[in-house]
Formats: sequence, C-alpha cells, structure tokens
Amino acid sequence: MVHERKVKRALWSSLATVGATVSLLASCDGGPTEPRTAVAEISVTGVPVENMLPVGAITPLSAVARDAAGAALERKISWRSTNPSVASVSSAGVITAVSPGVVAISASAGGESAAVGIAVRLPVPVPAPTAPAPVTTSLLDNALSITIAPGATTTGTLTVGPAVLEADDARVLTSTAFAVGPASAVFAGAVSVEVRVNLAAIPAAKRPGLRLFRVLPGGDLEGIAASSVDIARSVVIAPLAGPGTFVVVVPGDAAQLVDAEGASRRVEVGESVPGIGVIARDAAGNPVPGASIEFSTEGVTGSIIGDTIALTDIQGRANLPGDWIAGPTKGTYFLRARLLGSPLSVQFSAVAVQPAVAVRINSAPTTGLSGVILPAAITVELVDEFGARAEETQQVTLSLLGSSGTLNGTTTDLAVLGGVIFQGQRINGPGTFRIVASSGTLKPDTTDAITITQEAASLVVLTQPAGAVSGVAFTTQPVVEVRDHAGIRLIGGSPLIAADLQGSGTLLGTRSVAAVNGLATFTNLAIDGAANGVNLVFSTATAPNAFSASFDVAAPPPGIRLLVGQTPLFNLFSGQVFGPSFQFDLSNRGGANVAALDVSFTWDPARFSYEGQNPWFWRDSTNTAAVVTVDDSQVAAGIIRFTGSTPFATTATFDLGGVILKALPPTTTVETVITAIVHSATNAAGAPVPITIRPTTVTIYPPAP
Repeated sequence: MVHERKVKRALWSSLATVGATVSLLASCDGGPTEPRTAVAEISVTGVPVENMLPVGAITPLSAVARDAAGAALERKISWRSTNPSVASVSSAGVITAVSPGVVAISASAGGESAAVGIAVRLPVPVPAPTAPAPVTTSLLDNALSITIAPGATTTGTLTVGPAVLEADDARVLTSTAFAVGPASAVFAGAVSVEVRVNLAAIPAAKRPGLRLFRVLPGGDLEGIAASSVDIARSVVIAPLAGPGTFVVVVPGDAAQLVDAEGASRRVEVGESVPGIGVIARDAAGNPVPGASIEFSTEGVTGSIIGDTIALTDIQGRANLPGDWIAGPTKGTYFLRARLLGSPLSVQFSAVAVQPAVAVRINSAPTTGLSGVILPAAITVELVDEFGARAEETQQVTLSLLGSSGTLNGTTTDLAVLGGVIFQGQRINGPGTFRIVASSGTLKPDTTDAITITQEAASLVVLTQPAGAVSGVAFTTQPVVEVRDHAGIRLIGGSPLIAADLQGSGTLLGTRSVAAVNGLATFTNLAIDGAANGVNLVFSTATAPNAFSASFDVAAPPPGIRLLVGQTPLFNLFSGQVFGPSFQFDLSNRGGANVAALDVSFTWDPARFSYEGQNPWFWRDSTNTAAVVTVDDSQVAAGIIRFTGSTPFATTATFDLGGVILKALPPTTTVETVITAIVHSATNAAGAPVPITIRPTTVTIYPPAP
C-alpha cells in the first residue's frame, strides 16, 4: 500500500447520522406557550443500508424528539433536504431518490435537529455468468463508464455515483471522485472503469502520469497498480478489485531518481542484464507516476535491443523496456537512466564474465589420519574456458573415490563468486583415496592421491581373561583390539600393547604384545598370588587405557617357582648378565620332600646368549651343596638340563650354581620368559612329587646411555 496523499471527506462522506444543536426556541405543536420540557436531541431511524439509495427509490425515515434523560417527547418533526434535486423528503419523512449525488436530510423539533447523509447512486446491471460479452454502462453525463465482465460479481446490481471530497493537495482531482457499491460486493472477475478528465487544466508534462487512486478509511490514498491514462481520449483507465471511493490524482514533480534493484549486476558475456529499473519520487518521497525515463548505454560497447523510453507506473517505477546486452567481451559496461526534461539520472554498471565450464581444485592435502580432520583445506574454483575464475555462485559437491572408506564432514557448499573452501572433512578408513569436486554439468576435478594411515586411538578388550590360578597361565588369554579415530580396526602396523595388573599380586608372562592387524593376542599371562576382584589394564602410546572385567585368582597348586634373586620379575639392560643366581622355591611343594630333580631350563635364544656356567651344584638354604649332572648339548636352542639329588629337601629354597645368560640388544624394550621343564621329581622313597613350574618374566631395556 502506498499512502500518497490524505483527503478529507465532506459532511456527507461519513454517511452517518449527524446531530447538530441549534439554540432556537419553538412552541409545542405550534401553541402559544413554551413546552415545559426542552428537546435535548433528535434521533432518526430507518436510514437505508450504507446510507445509499438508488435513483427512484423511496424510503421512509422516522424521527423522535427526546429530553435530556432520553425520554421521548411528543413534538412535531420538520423535515428538510439540502438538495431536493438529488433527494426530496416529504413532511412525513419519506425520501425520494431523484438523481445521482449526495444530500443531507435533516429532522428538526424544539430547536434541535439531526442530519442524515444520503448518497443517491445509479444502479448498474451486472451480466449473468452465461452472458456472451461484458456490459459497459456510461454514467454521470458520460463522465464515467464502467465495464463488467460476465460473472465478475455475484451481486445482482452495483451502484455508482459521484462522491464529494475535500483535499489539502491540489493534485487530487476531487471533481473526478466517484463511489462504487454496495460495500458487500465481491469482485471475482474483470470490473474496469474509465474516468473522463479535463486535460486542458493539467500541464502537458503531467498528463502521462494521471492515475486512479482508492480512498482508504481515514483519508489515505492507495494507488491502483494497473491504472493508466489514454491522453487521446482524455480518460484514466483502471481495473477495480472491489467497491469503494476512487479519485484521479495528478503526479507530483520528481525530485529524486533512484535505482529500483541495485545499480550493479554480474552477467555472462552476451547475456541480457536483468532488473534494470528506476523509481521517481517527489520531494516528500512519494512515487511519481507517468514520468518519462530514457535509458542509454555509455561508452563504445554494450547495446540496447528494443525500446529505450518508458513511463513510471503507479509506484513511480520504470523498467527498461528493451534488453541491455553487456558484451561482447569480459569487462565492465555502463548504462544511464535519465528523467526527460530533468538533470536527474542513475548510472548502472554490469560486469560481463565468461561462464564457468569446469571445476578446479586448487589445493588439497595428500596425507591424513583415518577419522581425523584432514590437515589442510580443500579449495575449489569454478573456471571458464580460459582457466580464469568464473565469478558465479552455485553448489559444489565433494565425493570420495575408493570403496574402502567414507568421506565425512561438509560435502556440499556454495561457491560464492566462483570460489569455495572446504574445511573439517575426514576420511574414515585406511588406504589411498582421491576426492572429486563437481558442480552440476560442469567438468569435475579430482585431487591427487591422499594417503590415509591409521593411529591407535582406542583399545577394546575382545576376549576377557579367565581361568586364573596363582602362578599358572590363564586358561583363556585376553585379546585386545586396536582401533583408529574412526573406530576401525588397525590394518597393518604393530603398536605395542602393554598389560598391567590392578589389584594385589604380580602379573607374570609376556606383558607387552605387538598388535598384528589391530589384534594383540596375549599367550602366557599369569598372576602370582591369590586375590579377588582384580583387573587387567591395557595401554599403548596414543590411546586411552582399556580395562578387563573384574575376576578372581585362585590359590596356586603344589609346585616349584623359578625365581631370579627372590623375585618372579627381573629387569636387565642390554649386554648385562644375570647377577643373582637362579633359585627353586620349594615352599609350595604340597608337604612332600623333594629328594631328586630332573629339570631343563629354557630361554629365548634371540633374547639371551649362553655365556657358560660355573661348576654345577645344588645349594640349600644352609649352603650345603649337592652334585648336579649337566647336559648343555642344546644351548643353541636355549635349553640346559640338570639332574641331581637334594639331601636337605626339607628346606624351602635351593640355589642353582651359576648359569650365565647375557641379555642381547633389543631396539625397544621387550619382555621374555625364562622357565623350566620338569622331567621328574621324587621324594626320598623314590615316589613322584607333583610339581608345577612358575616362570620368571624378564624385561630387557635398550643399552644404557
């Protein structure tokens, strides 16, 4: 809605009962004495709907005089019409509608009066929906004609009559005001009017801008967008969307000219530049319709195909009627819109660019970790046939070549003016991949190879340890899976997985295992010491720890522990030999004496070299020695066999004379096991004694600095 101007309606315009107090004395029924009760007001009833009567209609009004308390008084009512040629009124208050116009009918008594505005209009027939053609009716001495299409409204008869307006602005042609009713009418089809205008009283330069406006409640004016003027016939033409009061308005003087949709454009070479239009406004900011606007190119290139002059519409807008072609080569082109007869103008610019034909990847990473954001952004451009950036705006999509992985993160983004930067993408899964950038029908582009490796990011206990007996390897050894940042099991690589104990006791066996294709399988873990509610904790360099379920460790069976320096765990640096001697701990022999042993020591020859031996003998805790027979024929395989008697077998511990083993250099810290194989064990009577050997775990560190 455009509030162009505000008008004031005359007395009749409200078409409502108006009360007026007149200070006159009157006699009751013409008698010689003044009534004892004064008339305070006159109330009028029987007013027609919308205060409107068609020509020829007759309707009675009634009036009652009332005192200050509102009580009815018996008084004679006098009736009067301000213009009997429009509508007359009888002494009984009967109105007769004579001709189109507006009149005030007043009722008076006892010095008071009330007036009712009545609009007299001409009835206009409405063609039936099945009528063959629209019906045109000329009205008001040919000052107005209305054309109604068949079925344009369901109202059987429309009424049309003149309206009286008072306007503060001389540009409102109050003489052209007219009203169409009834107010309840709904227009579903074409209803149009032609209003005759005295062009001689209007400056020639303003005549093209004459337009029809609708009068809104409160006096604001709303322009009818499709209104136009036919200067040759001296009529303003407009379609009506519904009933109301209408008036012709003369355009004001343009004081400013502005672009309608922005003064800058970007188009492809040789294409028409869209949306070229201007808006003319007067000094108050109101649109100026009917102004002549001329469009012309500036410079030696670019062209306009078609008309170059247009009139501003009811909203003050004029669009370039032809096509402005910015071209034929890349560059910036200019066009100017001028208000004819005025210095007002607006300059437009258009940058002509080559269309995009392909997608180009300018940069992308070549390496990355599975499940981790790529270390570098992927920058993409849309380019023309010459490889130059085509400053277009459209969607670009990334996709992954390679079936063994997935691309996560933002994979579709808008290339603004030909460029887009993708950040935060992840490739899940190891391998060698390429990323494709595509955009609609443009030729896609592919990155160089991107090598995605895995890093241990989490540990999962796949197989829980079970069957724990003190000093004896678990019957079910734990298996731990190593996963990357995407939750995928590692393929290749061999991260070292370390096991440790939470709870009482000592963890024995090979406690560090290299994972093979993401699985670390432990083979000989045991716990020395009975306990309840212990856990194993697994760790690696780059992932959080993983914990086994809680389990119990049963008491050990009868047997012999192999110790080094009184401990089941021993540490060495590379190149060191064992300082303490090997020992058999007989404290858990089940109550039986051990009189003779036939035992083989075993070790990993890849971790220890055999350096020789001191004279072999058994030595008990009282330092009493016994002769030992030694078989060292299998030292290359890491085996030495001992056979001997134990005359003091009731003591708890026997030392074995010096077996000299030397730790071999590892590249990293490793764990290995030294154990024994019991061929036979007998008591003094020669009966077998059951024995279980619990091994010693040795950690070998790289050479000390």
